[in-house]
Amino acid sequence: MNVIAVFQSFQTQEQAVEYLETVRWKGRPVCPYCKSEAVCRHASADRTSQRWQCQTCHRAFAATVGTMFHGTHIPLRDWFLVIALMLNAKKSASACQIARDIGRRRPTVWSMMHRIRAVMEGDMEQARLL
Repeated sequence: MNVIAVFQSFQTQEQAVEYLETVRWKGRPVCPYCKSEAVCRHASADRTSQRWQCQTCHRAFAATVGTMFHGTHIPLRDWFLVIALMLNAKKSASACQIARDIGRRRPTVWSMMHRIRAVMEGDMEQARLL
């Protein structure tokens, strides 16, 4: 997928989260803690982030739990752009160049790239998300 397609496909955070849920769960959410399929939408006051509630273990979770995106404050759209830029680079993409391209600080982009490379190298379950 090229950068323009990523930019057009994920114009909002909600679109990016829906895509991640589709790729990760194929339309049927699963609790990352107990692997139960008995989940429903979380009844929280925060409507900006889509959360789920497990009916078995009663824990709340989002689509990013257990992935490289967990615990980050950076929108998924920016993550997807960094992944596209890294994968489309002919030789290698530098953190400085990507930071200029997406308007983030170099240390932030370097950390993102480090997480992405670690997933590509070792975790096959998450590598399929890429």
